[in-house]
Amino acid sequence: MTRSRPTCSPAVGNPEAVLKRRFLTILAAFLPLTAQGQTVKVDFDQDTDFSRYKTFAWSPTQQPAPNAANHVRIVRAVEAELVARGLTKAEPGSADLLVAYEGKVGQKLRGERSSSETGWQPADLRTTIDLKLVKEGTLIVELYDQASRQRVWRSIATDTPATPDMIEEQIRTFVKKSFGGFPPKPSG
Repeated sequence: MTRSRPTCSPAVGNPEAVLKRRFLTILAAFLPLTAQGQTVKVDFDQDTDFSRYKTFAWSPTQQPAPNAANHVRIVRAVEAELVARGLTKAEPGSADLLVAYEGKVGQKLRGERSSSETGWQPADLRTTIDLKLVKEGTLIVELYDQASRQRVWRSIATDTPATPDMIEEQIRTFVKKSFGGFPPKPSG
C-alpha cells in the first residue's frame, strides 16, 4: 500500500482551491480601501456654453439640510465659489442658473485587503479582506439652466464625515474641489 505525504497547503494539487485563491486576490484588488479619502466627480453638458451664464439663484424648490448650521455652511460655500468665478447672485426669476444641493450621510460597505505568504508554502499567497460598514457623507450640487430647466452641471463629493469641529472646513473643501474646473470649457 502506497501512502501519499500530506501537503502543508490545501491549494497544492487542488485546482478548485487555486482558482478560489486567484479569484479572491483579483477581487481584493478591486475593493475600495477604507483610507480612500475624499472623491469628487463632476459631470456637465458638453454642448453648453457656460460663458453665457452671468447670474445664479437658489432653486425655489431647494429644501434646507436637516442640520440648519450645515445648510448655512453649504449655501455660503457654493455662493462664494460661484461669485469667485464671476457669477452674480440674483433673484430666482431673473437668474441664468438655478442652484440646488442635496447633502446626506449614509452607510457604505468598505473593504480593506491584506496579503501575506504562509509559513508552509512561500509561494502560497493568502489574501484577507476585512469588510466593515462606515459612514459616508455625500454632497451633490447641481446647476440648472433657468430657461430650459435642464441640468447643465453636477458634482458629487463623498468622504467620511468630519468631526463637528471640522465639518465647515470639509464642506468648503467639497465645494472648492467641485467647482475647481468651473466654468467648463466648450467642447470642440
